[in-house]
Amino acid sequence: MSLKQILTFFFFSTIFQVVAQTSVYEQPIYFSQFFNDLQVNSNNFKSNEIAIFSLGHKRNSNNFGGVNTSFFSALYNLDKTKENRKSVIGLQFINDKEGFLIRRNRFTPSYTHHIKVSPSLNLAGGIGVGFYNFVIKADEAFEGATAYALDASFLLKLYSPKLNIQFSVNQATNSKVVPVQQEIILGRNFNLFTSYRFQLDDQFEIVPSILNRYSRDQNTPYSGYLFAIGSHFIFNKIVSTGLSFEYENGFNFFAGLNDFKVGNSVINFELSYFVPSSKSLRTNVQMFELTLKYRLNRKKD
Repeated sequence: MSLKQILTFFFFSTIFQVVAQTSVYEQPIYFSQFFNDLQVNSNNFKSNEIAIFSLGHKRNSNNFGGVNTSFFSALYNLDKTKENRKSVIGLQFINDKEGFLIRRNRFTPSYTHHIKVSPSLNLAGGIGVGFYNFVIKADEAFEGATAYALDASFLLKLYSPKLNIQFSVNQATNSKVVPVQQEIILGRNFNLFTSYRFQLDDQFEIVPSILNRYSRDQNTPYSGYLFAIGSHFIFNKIVSTGLSFEYENGFNFFAGLNDFKVGNSVINFELSYFVPSSKSLRTNVQMFELTLKYRLNRKKD
């Protein structure tokens, strides 16, 4: 018997013996050092922006590199020439891998409408509805399995060039899938994210932020209450660095480029590294994350 067959047999025999009669709570997929969910297109669109494209990859370090997540997001501004409102459509794909056996895929079309409520303040509301796909790959020891479920997220956001207050509901459908014998629940969770930009001088900005997240406590590492706090430090309007802390889980340290202009476009790039502060099932390994965002602007007349 090959090593892959042995690991497959051990994995499924452990799962079935220990939790075959219980349910598993599935966490949302979070990206960025503030764990801010991107399933709804929450980006702050400026009046001159046409589209925003985002790429991200998160990978566990050491011997857990097979556990990794990648995403692609594309947003398009339907009202490119309007100053007081914007209708934004989006499409996102997330691929989450757990070794050579487990795949979790999410495909989410979305729509967000932005309106200007004052010269500097904007209000946005959005919805993303797609599907969640859980896959167990087939091999010599197991024939494989797959299951689909409806997934949805909602967003309400108030923002200005300095202030950002965002409330979202993720995995709102509370859907369930049963790929083999175990029920997997996409647990509904509520998020309140707040940040504020302090301009200390022409060369230095500080952007502190706070995330509160709540879901029904299922006695798992991914349910209950979560609190995270962090701050960006922006130098010369280009270089970004900072750190964040997620209560009872760990720290993120990050650095990158902020609004770096390339021709008629703007690029944001960031590398972050997570260091756990506890031995919980959720955060017992270190991980790194890369994100790249490309903003396409309208040409000036």
